[in-house]
Amino acid sequence: MKIGDTIKYSPLGYREIDCEVMSIIPFGNFTILDLRDKEFGTMFEGILLTDKKTGEENGEMKNVTLEVKGNTLTITVNLDKTFGPSNSKKTTIVASTEGNIGVPGHEQIRLGLNVYK
Repeated sequence: MKIGDTIKYSPLGYREIDCEVMSIIPFGNFTILDLRDKEFGTMFEGILLTDKKTGEENGEMKNVTLEVKGNTLTITVNLDKTFGPSNSKKTTIVASTEGNIGVPGHEQIRLGLNVYK
């Protein structure tokens, strides 16, 4: 993503709108965007995107990569990795989003993923 690109954004769960990326500020595991609605010119400032490898503010994902291209979400998990036993000790954790998270760029859509063996 770069300044001038058009992305889809759904403010507070409303319909998706086309927005132009006005600024991109990397901030640790997050990216902060300023967007401008291409139809009405409304500015959306300080939009927080999670890094595609780390999850949201409340915890890191384990072995999960989320990538959105257009209207397609791609989830990648390395099936060779493990993170030890689950809390119940009945399964071994392969990957987890560590709870429900917003899909990058489509925060009104939530995802929770656990992969185990």
